[in-house]
Amino acid sequence: MICFVGLIVFAILGIFSAVYRQYALEALQCMKNRAKRSPCETGFDEKYKAWSVDIAMKVDTRLARVVNRHFRAINWILLILTVLLTVDVVNSLHNLYLYGTCNPGGACSLEHLIWIIEQRWNSFV
Repeated sequence: MICFVGLIVFAILGIFSAVYRQYALEALQCMKNRAKRSPCETGFDEKYKAWSVDIAMKVDTRLARVVNRHFRAINWILLILTVLLTVDVVNSLHNLYLYGTCNPGGACSLEHLIWIIEQRWNSFV
């Protein structure tokens, strides 16, 4: 699960910076191993866990303890939230394209952004 999210994030970051390409390859290898029901050989999941606990440790030791104990559950929660937010954004963009508003019958926070883009595009052309 963490390998899948890491692959997406680091693949996108790897487009702009070569530093993240190795992380994306490690996440891909880890995801392949997880698909085969074998443990991750690259240690990507352990590196990410250590990094997360390290950041939490800088904030508070109790927070680091919670992150260390419930790392897998926290990652599942973050994955579910990421998927739900992605679906919502795609749906809003679809509605914006079809109806001219993100939320037919309601307010859309992206309408102002679209207006700014259209103004700049018109001044550019």
